[in-house]
Amino acid sequence: MTSVALRLLVLGLDNGGKSTFVTRLFGEDIEKTRPTVGLVIRTKTHIVDDVIIDVDYWDVGGQESLRRHWHNIYHKGDAVVWVIDSSDVERMETCFDQLKLTAAAIRSKSLGFLVVCNKQDLPTALSVSDIRQVSTLAVAGRHRIPNVSGTTVFMEGCSAVLMSPDDLDQIIRKFIKTFLPSLPIMESRLVLPQTLYTNQALENGEKKIQAAIDWNRPIQLPEIDFRFTALEKLCQATHTTTS
Repeated sequence: MTSVALRLLVLGLDNGGKSTFVTRLFGEDIEKTRPTVGLVIRTKTHIVDDVIIDVDYWDVGGQESLRRHWHNIYHKGDAVVWVIDSSDVERMETCFDQLKLTAAAIRSKSLGFLVVCNKQDLPTALSVSDIRQVSTLAVAGRHRIPNVSGTTVFMEGCSAVLMSPDDLDQIIRKFIKTFLPSLPIMESRLVLPQTLYTNQALENGEKKIQAAIDWNRPIQLPEIDFRFTALEKLCQATHTTTS
């Protein structure tokens, strides 16, 4: 089974439920959850179509005083989980203005955005369809944020306090599977080992290349002397398949 790594930046305004979402996803007691001040990093393993994905969740504080520092970690992420308070109608416009600013700041990486419409259990919460209209995000078809090229958006409703860890896990897995072609996961993680010329590493190298073919993603090849003709041909086939 192939194993890869992915780093998700968990962002959004304060009181959106980011820490509650992550805590519940990890199957832990949310009663002791406190607002994040700074950054908390945790790792969870997800399995998507027989691929083991070790996900680092970077839970970042959303207070206004902290948002000015977000730019320091933009380059660290492979995708963004943007958690919003569906009942906070007054700050909904501010929330999506900040999202668009964030997307514009990291547009060069073409990151995918999972917009989690949290707190759907509250009576004052806007529905996902209403939030979609308020946000002015294009989240149909080939999802794009207007005027921010290369940004893919997926929107999902949830209640972090009521949904089970498995339900939240399913949201993450669906996002990863649906938008994997838009994420730099394979390019940044599936790099062939520098010791590929050894017999011991050959099998692993072939598996990594085959994974890139299966996921229809390119793969970065190190500048080394390949001593196996069969592997060289497989590398060439990979680039042909994914071009």
